[in-house]
Amino acid sequence: MDIKPGDTVVVNGASDAVGTAVVRLAKNSGARVTGVCNGANSKLVTASVGK
Repeated sequence: MDIKPGDTVVVNGASDAVGTAVVRLAKNSGARVTGVCNGANSKLVTASVGK
């Protein structure tokens, strides 16, 4: 992935194993991340990035 600080990344399926990893990698790269997931899993996704 060529993600730079300030990029915007949308992760579809952000609550599964691969999606969570992509969210973390993008966030650690300085990107603005929007995760798309089932409403029941939104707390999991939010917790994975430390919000």
